[in-house]
Order: sequence, then C-alpha cells, then structure tokens
Amino acid sequence: MDPTDAMIKGWGTFFTFLFVGFFPYILTKIICFGPKGDKYFKGGIAGVIAIWLFHVMLFGTLTSIMFTASKPTITLENITFSDKYAMFLKLTLGHHDYLSLSSTTEDFTLYMPYYTTKDDIDEDLLSKIITDNFFIYVRYQLEGFEINNSGISKDNWYIYLNGEYLGSIFVKHGLFLTEIVYRWDMEKLNDREDKTFMQQLPELRFE
Repeated sequence: MDPTDAMIKGWGTFFTFLFVGFFPYILTKIICFGPKGDKYFKGGIAGVIAIWLFHVMLFGTLTSIMFTASKPTITLENITFSDKYAMFLKLTLGHHDYLSLSSTTEDFTLYMPYYTTKDDIDEDLLSKIITDNFFIYVRYQLEGFEINNSGISKDNWYIYLNGEYLGSIFVKHGLFLTEIVYRWDMEKLNDREDKTFMQQLPELRFE
C-alpha cells in the first residue's frame, strides 16, 4: 500500500473513532449528568444507554455519509468532503503535482478531470498532464501538440496539433483544490489513433 494511502486510511480510522466513540460518550455524559457531572439523572441506566445509543447511531450515520458517499463526478462541487480531504492529503503529503479521477464520455466528448493544490495553472503543468497520460499521448500520437490560452480567460485553454483543434481545458479554482478538466473531441482523437497501439501495449509500457 502507498504510504500516503496508509496515512489517509489511518486518519479515516481516527475520525471514525472520534465521531462514533468519543462524541456520543461526551454528549451523553453532559445530557445525563451535566457539564460538571453533578446532575442527577432520573432515567436510570436504561435511559443513559438509550441516549448513548441514539448518539452512536446519529454520528455513525454521519460518518457513513462522509466516508462512503458516492464517487465524485467531474465537477468540483459534487466531490464529497472525504474525497477532497483524501486528495488534499495525498497531494500535499505525497508530493504529487496532480491526481486524476475516472474519465467519462458524453456526446463524443471525453471528459478527463484532474485535481491539484496549485493555484497558478500554467502551460507547463497542462502539457505535463497530457504527456504523462500514456493512453492519450501515445495512443493518439499527440507528439508536437500545442496548448494555447483562449485569450478570454486565463482559465480556458485550447489544444492543437498541426493547427487542428483537438480539445479544450477548463480550470476551476476551489478553496483547497483546483480542478482541471480536459475535454477531448473523440472524433478527432479517433482519426489519429494508432491502430496497432493495443498490440504494442505490453512492449510500450515497459520500454
């Protein structure tokens, strides 16, 4: 297991214990016996257990929602808090420039989302993401591609190869994470596809 993944899992276990074990205990103690522990509770031991179980179920449900929510889509707003937290830790502690999430295809457009803690997104990082993506860069023979700013916004970019438009890049800044979404024109990519790529794949990956 990646050391950063292990650390994230450890923190997840810690917060689970905090929410499900510690908080219900503290709240039950305050409700039943007061902040100073000098209050008499008339409900007896059964009442104390009932209140404790209620809080365990409440915080257990909140923890479940936080850590097992559905996977994020390509928009930064739809990423769960736990996903943002895990990505932020991995980017910061693992010293990664960026992280990728699952791509989706819709109406002949391939959406590929990436996330980084960098706020100043430049051409070097955007180019690095493309060249690092073996299945895009090699499969569709993108050597020599160019990335140009749209001129409308510093967060909108276009991808060209030999003057031909291949896709666009949109950048959206969040509080701790910056989202970079590549929108590839699949029809243009398919026209450039190396048909022998899949046959060469085992050799290419280990060169």
